[in-house]
Amino acid sequence: MASQSVLFQELRPLCVDLSRQAFLPPNTFDPSSLPLLNSLKRLESKLSSYHDESLSQKLAEYTFVPIVSLLKQSGLGDSQTEYVLRIIAHLLRLSWRTKGTFAKELAEQLLPLLTFLISQDKDNSKISKKSLEYKNAGCEVLLQFFTSLREQSFKFQFFSSSNPKSLPSLGHCITILLEILEFTYQDPQTQLQVLETLRILYQEIIGDGEIISFVLPGNVSSFVKVFVSPGINVNYKVVIKTLEVLGIILRMVYDDFTLDTHKSQFTDVNELITFKEENPEVDINRRIEMHLENPSQHRTLSWLLGTSSQVRRALDSFIPKLLKRQNQEITDTLTYFTSSLLKYSKNSLSNCQFSLVSTLVSIRQDPFCQLPEHLECLQQLVEEKAGRLSNTIKLENEQELSSLSYALDILIQFASNKDFSLIKDIGGNILESLESDISRTLSRRHNSKITEQSSNVILAGNLEAEIVNCQDSVALLPTMSKRLEDTIGKLLMTAGRMAGQESQLSLLIENSLSEQSCSTTIQKTLALWCSAWAMRGFYNEQQSNSEICDFLDTGEVEEYTYEPCYVILEFCNGLAQEITVAQEGRSMSLQEETALSVVLFTIESACQVMHNDFEPELIDYLYTVVENIASPSPIVRHFAQSCSLTISETLYNGSVQKMLLSNVDYLVDSISTRLNLGMTERICAVFAVICKIAGYETIETFKDVIETIFKMLDYYHGYDELCIQFFQLFEVIILEMKKRFLHVDDQLSLGNDHLVTNAYSPWGMTNVKQLINILDKPNPEDEPLAEDYTKESSSFQEYFDSKTQEADSDDEDDEQEGEEITEMEPVAPKESWSSSIPPDSYRILLQVFHYGDRLLTHPSKPLRVQILQVMALIIPMLSTQYNSMLPQVANVWESVVQCTLSSDYTVVKPACLCLQKIVHYSGDFVAKRFFELWDRWCLESTLLQEVRVVKSGGKSEIGTSPVGTYRKFPPVTKDALVALAGLLLEGITFTELMLPDTTLTDMLYCCIQILPADTVAEKSLLLADVVWALQETS
Repeated sequence: MASQSVLFQELRPLCVDLSRQAFLPPNTFDPSSLPLLNSLKRLESKLSSYHDESLSQKLAEYTFVPIVSLLKQSGLGDSQTEYVLRIIAHLLRLSWRTKGTFAKELAEQLLPLLTFLISQDKDNSKISKKSLEYKNAGCEVLLQFFTSLREQSFKFQFFSSSNPKSLPSLGHCITILLEILEFTYQDPQTQLQVLETLRILYQEIIGDGEIISFVLPGNVSSFVKVFVSPGINVNYKVVIKTLEVLGIILRMVYDDFTLDTHKSQFTDVNELITFKEENPEVDINRRIEMHLENPSQHRTLSWLLGTSSQVRRALDSFIPKLLKRQNQEITDTLTYFTSSLLKYSKNSLSNCQFSLVSTLVSIRQDPFCQLPEHLECLQQLVEEKAGRLSNTIKLENEQELSSLSYALDILIQFASNKDFSLIKDIGGNILESLESDISRTLSRRHNSKITEQSSNVILAGNLEAEIVNCQDSVALLPTMSKRLEDTIGKLLMTAGRMAGQESQLSLLIENSLSEQSCSTTIQKTLALWCSAWAMRGFYNEQQSNSEICDFLDTGEVEEYTYEPCYVILEFCNGLAQEITVAQEGRSMSLQEETALSVVLFTIESACQVMHNDFEPELIDYLYTVVENIASPSPIVRHFAQSCSLTISETLYNGSVQKMLLSNVDYLVDSISTRLNLGMTERICAVFAVICKIAGYETIETFKDVIETIFKMLDYYHGYDELCIQFFQLFEVIILEMKKRFLHVDDQLSLGNDHLVTNAYSPWGMTNVKQLINILDKPNPEDEPLAEDYTKESSSFQEYFDSKTQEADSDDEDDEQEGEEITEMEPVAPKESWSSSIPPDSYRILLQVFHYGDRLLTHPSKPLRVQILQVMALIIPMLSTQYNSMLPQVANVWESVVQCTLSSDYTVVKPACLCLQKIVHYSGDFVAKRFFELWDRWCLESTLLQEVRVVKSGGKSEIGTSPVGTYRKFPPVTKDALVALAGLLLEGITFTELMLPDTTLTDMLYCCIQILPADTVAEKSLLLADVVWALQETS
């Protein structure tokens, strides 16, 4: 820090320069002269560069001399006055700050001088027109004055009744500060300075509520104007600071301890009537008495009643606006402001009690734990909010709902007598409001359909992974958001806790679910939803209490019944069955979607509260849950997945698979019962869900169900939708079977000597296994003729038994080629079982394949497509028992070929893919059929005409299209042609050296219009030569 002599040398020329202007005679002094202003600016700039308390008192007095001379002049311009104020502020900061440096006499002289300089008129009418810089300078000098005064020993006496000469200046000073506060909203920094000045003045200097009570009305009025300035969004820091200062003066003026206020009871009716006539705005339940130590004091009972009413109106005017700003810092300050008033001024401001309690409830915080002391007011508030509950829900006011829940929770914890009628009113209002909203929604969307997904799409995914990753983010009710739904649910949970504590929960739920209350599906759904939330609220609290008792080890075992849960679950079952019966044979409606979702939500809630006690009840509700895991409705499916996850986590260590396997017998009985009753709706989807999640082990348990399905295919083959569902189920079963029995490399598990049978075998081998197969290849003479496999057994069972159990008959007669055979006896010798698929499971594959063959002539295109896809899956698995596959290939060949001739290319594509599998796994067995297939295609195939390959007069004719690049086709046509080309290349692989050159050329000409020529040529050297020749001749 620089020495005082150095500072003197710096300030001396500036003071001398200023003195030349200050000491001018009055007749030559110009109050607005520019030299004077420049001198003031230079001095102020130098002082602003010094640190606090760095000037000695002598140096400050030396600097103050020209200022005093200026103040003796007749007047000063606004700019000159502004800099005089700033210089005085610096002197206060630099020299008169510490204790003992600011003389009382100087302070008494300086305060009226400063207030006069800032505003010469008492009503402060001109200060609002001053510049922001001027107002800032006035605030700064007053802030520094009171900061210096705060450090002095005489601060408490400075504005006391014993020193009355300072009180007028105090009043003028406060009005100046409040005026600046109101009219400088565009400069928050100045407003903050004003508020800090007032805080120091009231809290640290005056410290007397009696004195502050004189200026209270003006302060409250100005602060309210700051809060509710129309069209102005006041800076949040200003709002926070204003709240702090307002809280300080209200607590000082209305302090219960200082005023000795207390509640008083009326002695008779006349006294009550008289009080009400004299104080109409005061609640008769909050009559206050106070003991007056000094009869002459300002704060009398009448003053208290009058001003507290004004304070209440002020609070009611600005608190709602501050709450709407949703600023956390403002909210925290408002919380402290409100709670501290309830703590220190609950009697003096008793008529403000409702506003203060309402504020804490709206904020949902009570830092000083004051709400339990105002239960009467809280009860009144809850009743009012409950009465407005319907409108609150319609307006989707989540904050209001949360506040009601918070207030109700306080009553539950601390009120000795609970009002059960209040709970009934809350529940009734919620039901009424929701029913009205949902009914309107359903009427508007009466003809609109819900979002549905095909079971193919649902089952194609990983169901168990979807269940595990299920997120609780889907709204249950169609009229509201998830957040609003959860908010109402929490309110119902609170109501449930209150009813449970009064042992009224069972009665409340029974009344809600009674037939008189629930006559429509909507009413049943909403009553069930509300009851589920109430149940969760009560039992969650019970379990929390049990955990506390366990921790404290009180030795008391608290027992409670699950009777409300059983009532709700029974109602759930009835509603689910009602919806299932109503929905049979048609699409799901929005009302049914909501009801089913609520049923699943309720089952999940019961599991959450009952824990292990839910296990005996699970058998009655598991089918409903599993059935809806593959529901066409994404919303219902979500809640079914969430419910199954909760059950598995509660009872089966988080394993959904274990949950299904543990209850598979019951699920089998449920499915069988429904099939026998003809309730086929979604049975296949349920079966498929079980298979996909629990694995093939369950399929072995469902053998009787599968046999029933085969019988139903015999009886109901005309119902295409039902048949499609059956074959979709078969697809799931086959995939699970493949996963179970063929989990190793396909080349090894499905491998056979027929895998490598092209013209250059065995040079196409890729592994040792294939080499061993070639070396062990039996003599072809021992193989039965291909035509022999076209014979049929008299029955499917007879054929299967003949292949797995019976010995071959040696007296079979040869048939002429091409003759149609209707019956056949087993001809193959008894063979050992080499397939990795067990005979029983293999038999299921043969049955599915057989029924698929029969239904390929069905007029339904989706059914034929589904069958062809299933057949393509079955062929590789049948090939694991090669000789058993060949008769099936012979039987189904014609049906699949017929599908390839269809004019509908969406059928041709899966048919070609199926034939490609047959050719690949049958090998030489279908060589002759493949030759005939090409000739037939050339004559009858609509698809082949797309690449201009036709037959005329027994000679093939190649089209005239360029061959160099493959052609572009419409998407559907292209997909079918790609499948056809794949089939051709697969067949050529087995027969290329046996095909006539013209036929091979025609086939490859077709392929290279569909696939890139390089892709076709890389199959073999012979194909490369033909492709090259085609390109050269085109």
